[in-house]
Amino acid sequence: MPKTRFKLIIFIALLGLVMAACAPSAVQTTVPEAPPTETSVPLPPSEEPTSEPAAELAGVNSGRISFDQLGISLEVPEGLMVIKDPIVNLDDPSKLQSYLFYIQNYGPNGAPTENYFQMYGHLQYDLPLTTWDEYKNDVLNSDMYAYAQEIEVNGLAGIDSQFTGERNRFVYYFLLDGRVLSIAVSDPTEENKALADQIINTLEYSPGSITNASQVQLISEPNGYYQMYLPDGWQYSFNPPAGIRLSDLEASSPNAEIVIEDSEGPHSNIHYNSGVTLNIAVLEDDSALMEPNMAQVISRTPIMISGISGQDFVFTEPSTADGQIREVRYYNNGLSYLLRFSYALDADQEQIDWLIRNFQISQ
Repeated sequence: MPKTRFKLIIFIALLGLVMAACAPSAVQTTVPEAPPTETSVPLPPSEEPTSEPAAELAGVNSGRISFDQLGISLEVPEGLMVIKDPIVNLDDPSKLQSYLFYIQNYGPNGAPTENYFQMYGHLQYDLPLTTWDEYKNDVLNSDMYAYAQEIEVNGLAGIDSQFTGERNRFVYYFLLDGRVLSIAVSDPTEENKALADQIINTLEYSPGSITNASQVQLISEPNGYYQMYLPDGWQYSFNPPAGIRLSDLEASSPNAEIVIEDSEGPHSNIHYNSGVTLNIAVLEDDSALMEPNMAQVISRTPIMISGISGQDFVFTEPSTADGQIREVRYYNNGLSYLLRFSYALDADQEQIDWLIRNFQISQ
């Protein structure tokens, strides 16, 4: 069969036809709010932030996980989910306001009723820098803790503590280039403390590698339908609206490579060799309530972001010989929103998850 390699610009016309094979769909997420600011005398971390991670597609991470903008990595046991949630500064999208991450034993369908485990880390970039001696003295001399003791993990000084009172969760503190990283543990059981200690003891930090660079660009739909972030280096364009399609965005990662192969059937075979392509459509109907047409659905997951419910599909189509499509659908105020990611199987799913969470519909 003859093969033709197309750059993404040439491919866009065919991608539009492929999208038409599936009924349109929709997404909604809101930029997460930043947690409370920590002060020089550390306050307890905020209540366990279980609602935002519930927007994640189910998935399990294990092995050594890197949190690049914090300059740390942790060894995560099998069976736990890792969620990275860098929070972009709304006044300057090129920078981060804070960084959140979660390590937990549950996915998008809610927390377990038994053996609940969650570690959630938080670092805020815009606080004044401090020294370790100053910070540790504030903690060790505070009466907010049932206990607080110094520890050292792979050469990095830290504190292992537990708050008093009803919300008596365990908390670890580390200083990363003058900025405080807190990692809280809930529920505060002996079993969870042992698991948290196991994970914390694998922490590795590269001094000088922490950064507040967001590595994203903020884009706004010209007609005001939505805002979202795209990674630096992604190319995007808005197409003129047509028919019921009120808005149409096409975007791609720098390494997107697609091969279109003629076949004997009614569909050409599309191979997503590398990278991610994204199409976002806003439609003047309720087609987001339908399921994808002509699709082999691999998974379907309810998704709830900012009080708006939707569906998160992963599927292949007859035209997809290699790769997958992930489509998130929302219907809101008479409009359907579709986010469709077409990608190679080795694409960065964490990045796709983050883009979905930070898509914001203008209501």
